[in-house]
Amino acid sequence: FKGVKGFDANEAFEAMKTTSMAKVKDRDYKDLDLYIKYGYFPVDKQIERTKSNDETVSKTLEWAYDDWCIAQMAKALNKTDDYNYYVKRAASYKNVADSTIGFMRPRFSDGKWLSPFDRLPDERGPVGVLAPQRDEHVAGLNRPGVIRDGVHDPNPGRRA
Repeated sequence: FKGVKGFDANEAFEAMKTTSMAKVKDRDYKDLDLYIKYGYFPVDKQIERTKSNDETVSKTLEWAYDDWCIAQMAKALNKTDDYNYYVKRAASYKNVADSTIGFMRPRFSDGKWLSPFDRLPDERGPVGVLAPQRDEHVAGLNRPGVIRDGVHDPNPGRRA
């Protein structure tokens, strides 16, 4: 557990499972049924939690990553059945990965891709993806430095 001590790992794991099954303090999210049924959040279905459908890819990736983390905890605790369940559920990210364009892309409940699809249609990014996808953000992802005022700064620690 990366050196973290002073907590009951089994109790923490049970809390993770409870949360992942969307049963938290009388808040039974309706989103889980979409995620389980389709293996992703369809763009033609409303996500109850956000009352919208414009974050379907982001939510799928978020929940798949959460499931992967739970799978790793299950593995560390030798809970094989739980590990198998969550590692399978974690593979849901593949359901929004369109290999024909090399990008994550919203899908409809019938499995068809959202089309036409422009990965950079507006300042927020593509429909279904809530992330900084503008070119000025993407430009700095694989380089040292940061973006300041729309310009890549290769030496962010040095100020004039």
